[in-house]
Amino acid sequence: MKIPFLDKIWHRLGASMPRKLAGVDVYSIGNGHSYHAVILEKIKDEVFLSSQALELASFADLCSFLGDDVAVHLSVNLRGVLYKQLPVQQEETRLFQAALPNANMGDFYWQNEVMEGGNAVCIVRKNVIDDVLEQFQQAGLWVTGLSLGPFDVQHILRFLPKRNLVHVHDLALNFSNEERLVSFEKIVAAQSPSTNIKIGDESMDARLLPAYATAFKGIFLGSSDAGNPVIKQNVESFFHKQLLKRLGLKVLIGLLVVLLVNSFFYFHFKDKDEAAKMVLSKKQAELALLDSLEKTYEEQEDFMQLTQVNKASKASFYADRIATSMPVGIQLLEMEVFPLKGKKTDYEQGDVLQYDPQSILIRGQCDNSLVYNQWIRELEQLDWASTVEHLTYKETGTSQKEFELRIVIGEPSK
Repeated sequence: MKIPFLDKIWHRLGASMPRKLAGVDVYSIGNGHSYHAVILEKIKDEVFLSSQALELASFADLCSFLGDDVAVHLSVNLRGVLYKQLPVQQEETRLFQAALPNANMGDFYWQNEVMEGGNAVCIVRKNVIDDVLEQFQQAGLWVTGLSLGPFDVQHILRFLPKRNLVHVHDLALNFSNEERLVSFEKIVAAQSPSTNIKIGDESMDARLLPAYATAFKGIFLGSSDAGNPVIKQNVESFFHKQLLKRLGLKVLIGLLVVLLVNSFFYFHFKDKDEAAKMVLSKKQAELALLDSLEKTYEEQEDFMQLTQVNKASKASFYADRIATSMPVGIQLLEMEVFPLKGKKTDYEQGDVLQYDPQSILIRGQCDNSLVYNQWIRELEQLDWASTVEHLTYKETGTSQKEFELRIVIGEPSK
């Protein structure tokens, strides 16, 4: 969880992006993993290659190289990563389904890189990534960025001597003159060159490109997580760890100064507040009465609007017309003119009861359905009846049938 106060200090110091970042390329070799790693440092607007390591065969060697005070961005190029070139899709779900039509999206981590005229999609099962991250977590290393595949290379194209074709592991990446990914294809391992390249004034082995690129991206563009919750949590946790370490005693002194200033203002305004409370207490009874009267007025106004008691009532008129239309064979048991909305149990104590001024509920008995249906048709002919809704019709155990209906009141026809 980010603390807003500390967050503001961090950004004011211009430290929202890391100044030192390790890039680790995790790739498959035999039945296990191996690692290429670099550590980049940003000084002002320049990035320097602080240290580099090739073909670290064990995780212990990687931990020794990284130390415990640097954030790590991973470039995962393991055997289980699937690469797909797809046409442009607007929705992520449809893009994933196009890559793996019958797969459950929740079982995978995946990333999408926009290509020229399409998409490069990298997909891997969650357990593959989770196992890698668990190893880093247990070693106390902070993984704050995750990239699937080698496509972060596009962020350092401008510094490479050959920009249109880049070989990374078993992929050949083709780029346009505008440094946009055009296509990629699988190559055999023997075609992947192991030569030195220069980035700016620094020389390194070409096999370090994925590690360098993911660290470079993290320094200037921030972290990516491929939807992994552990990465998101690590970013925030490492954020606070580094903040407290950098500021240290200065933060504590600053907080103490702020605390002293706040104490001064607290006691100053506390005295003013107590004086204001004394004045307010003298008028408390009048204010309470005013609030009570205002609440009563609002409740009465709401009640009048809901029940329309301020308008001419036609309740007796409606009841008379209904009784006049009632044929022989119909026995009226109950009539509710303007019935309660819902049930009484729906209202809590103190709630204003709400009535429906546009409805009449009728419950009664009839000899048979013919008489009942004929009466409904007669009720529908009343000029003030908008609709007549049949609600229930059931046997009572006698010759009589019990029914319930609703008349919805409308404007009388002219």
